[in-house]
Amino acid sequence: MYQSLLFLHLFGAVLVAGLVILALLAVVKSHTQRYTRLAKYLGISFGVQLLTGSLLTILKPGSVLVFCARISVYLFIILATEYVLYRKLMQNKQQFPWKFTGVSGGLGIVVSVLTLFTLV
Repeated sequence: MYQSLLFLHLFGAVLVAGLVILALLAVVKSHTQRYTRLAKYLGISFGVQLLTGSLLTILKPGSVLVFCARISVYLFIILATEYVLYRKLMQNKQQFPWKFTGVSGGLGIVVSVLTLFTLV
């Protein structure tokens, strides 16, 4: 179980890194038609990564500080990228996909907070 979840989490991390790079390239090259799709994919993968990371921490408990540091770094990278996409979508009079990013990210954050409480 732990090995499979770890593989899924690492695969997701590579996927998220690729999505962040694609999002930043789309912004630099002004590929406006890709902003919404990339924001959706980032939002969904963000929630999945928080969920798998939290489950890994529950299966193999570690330091609360390490868990918080990892979540903080990950949160900063994703939110910064999503913010850039949000600003670009607003400039182009397009809607940001709040349903995908909000639900997935919100669920991931709730699970992360619950995990934090189990570690304390």
